[in-house]
Amino acid sequence: MPPIPDPLPGLWVCGQTSVDLFAADADFAVDAPQWSWDSRTATDLPEERRDWFSSTDEVKPVSLDGVPCVLISSSWRGAVGLVRRIDHAVLFTLALPNAHSGELLPGGWIACAGSDGSDALVIHQVSAGVLAEGERARFALPHAHGAVFEPGRSLLWTCGRQVVQAYRWESTRDSFTCVRACEIALPTDQAHDLMPDPFGGGLIVTTEHKVWHLDPLSHTITPYAPIADANDVKGISVEASSGTLAMVKAPGGGCWWTDHVRLLARNGTEERRTIPGRKLYKVRWDQPSRLETARSAPR
Repeated sequence: MPPIPDPLPGLWVCGQTSVDLFAADADFAVDAPQWSWDSRTATDLPEERRDWFSSTDEVKPVSLDGVPCVLISSSWRGAVGLVRRIDHAVLFTLALPNAHSGELLPGGWIACAGSDGSDALVIHQVSAGVLAEGERARFALPHAHGAVFEPGRSLLWTCGRQVVQAYRWESTRDSFTCVRACEIALPTDQAHDLMPDPFGGGLIVTTEHKVWHLDPLSHTITPYAPIADANDVKGISVEASSGTLAMVKAPGGGCWWTDHVRLLARNGTEERRTIPGRKLYKVRWDQPSRLETARSAPR
């Protein structure tokens, strides 16, 4: 198998008040991000909402009606925001204590997963704008963390504590239905990151001490072989063409962040991309992160 390819797509990272897109190749330059957004300086973020984004914990590239955007979530006081990439315009914000993940859904809806203080998956509309309040729907889920949409079967996947749940989704611009379709128990507790594997298929779920693969058709859960025994994996993302794994793994001992991203090729080759002084939480390749049903079984 080939080592880590060069070039690769860009790498999104988040942590503290900002999110950034860096080139991921061997000439990785931390002083020259390709794109950045910082809640302290964002021009159209209301002053009273800046603190909501003081601890960014997820950044996800998405497309709204064909326009590239990023979904940003933040813990502590917490919120989810949608930012247009071409001009950095903030299109949507919603307060959600300890928000850990967001997902853009058909019809201009946004799903937001919040852990302690929220313990729920909540739904709102992009059209609610920057000053959105409340939510259109709330589904209780202790320690909710992940949100991933599966277009082929119109399922919204989420996780919390020791379960993964899926909700059947139907929507228009004005209304939606969201009904729980299944709940799958995980072998270990503290579900954290939930992401598709566009190379091998299915979903990857990180927990406090293990990393799992979930087949969304059979609901079979197996160890995710490349890093099955890794603990404290905060963020994980698989590059679609090469299968290169990017992850942020905290050192443990109560420390939730690190200053580098680890890249792991299919042959086991590992490289690091260090950003001195940053407290990184999650990483995402600059690619769509939807779950493709036809590739739900690992290759």
